[in-house]
Amino acid sequence: MDIIKKLRVTDKKEMLVSHYTKKNVSEELLFKKSPFRLSLLNTGNDPEEGKTLFHYLFPQKEMSKQVEEYGAFAGCFIFNNDSLNQFRLYGKTDDKEGTGVSITLKEQFFNTEEGRNILSILQDNGEEILPDPSSLFRCVYIDPETNTIVSLGQKEKCVFDREGQSLEDYEEYKESISTMQQEVNDELEKLKKQIKNRKLAPNVVYKILLKLRYLVKHAAFKEEQECRIIQIAEFENEKRVKADDNRFYIEYLELNKENVKNICFGPKAEGIGKFKQQLARNKENNFKGIECSQSTAPLA
Repeated sequence: MDIIKKLRVTDKKEMLVSHYTKKNVSEELLFKKSPFRLSLLNTGNDPEEGKTLFHYLFPQKEMSKQVEEYGAFAGCFIFNNDSLNQFRLYGKTDDKEGTGVSITLKEQFFNTEEGRNILSILQDNGEEILPDPSSLFRCVYIDPETNTIVSLGQKEKCVFDREGQSLEDYEEYKESISTMQQEVNDELEKLKKQIKNRKLAPNVVYKILLKLRYLVKHAAFKEEQECRIIQIAEFENEKRVKADDNRFYIEYLELNKENVKNICFGPKAEGIGKFKQQLARNKENNFKGIECSQSTAPLA
């Protein structure tokens, strides 16, 4: 719990984050009032998803395959709304790179209240709950070769520059991230010692740390600088777990003018003119005035 609390994103400098998705999905979200989906993480593009923390805690242990009674459902974001790396990897139409869209979301999309339960990441009692803003948490990136933390999800200097913030602002922010990384490292080392001293079985730890496991990622993905909202749900007994084409998900909040900041088309995404018209004409969510631009990142 101490580690999870330290990873919570609360700095006002970081409260604009972007989600990368397919253009047709963005149209469903913005114009057809389809709720934002939290997807089951076990089906993501990282085969080590949920395992990196376990390998850090038990570097010499082999764990038998676990039956997952609970699933971790997440919405994934980064602090950069115009990342060529993300446009190449995510939201591809007909498997073509750079054809996706990034949607930048305001802090109203998340729970930022101090003292309020850190919400859905802690709710796993099997009860059906109404959609409610969840807290946002940065990911921890661990190199399994050295078994050390190499990075925390964070805002890059280029984003500070785009926003017109000063070098002093960035240096101050970088120092706070460095301090946080050291604190998280110390807490993880403490956790590792507690597990060793109490001789806890790997399969027990695997289940106890379900929430934290999905905030720890392999260092190979550190360029993504990811942050997440996570909800834990039991597969069999929760009505909020839904399926679409054998993909499990939970419905989160709807997008509206209060929680959307801007839209960025990938460098190869088409139809921005029509999309802008749809934004201007949409009466139900009143997106008129929301900036919609196209990435100028070089992509052949």
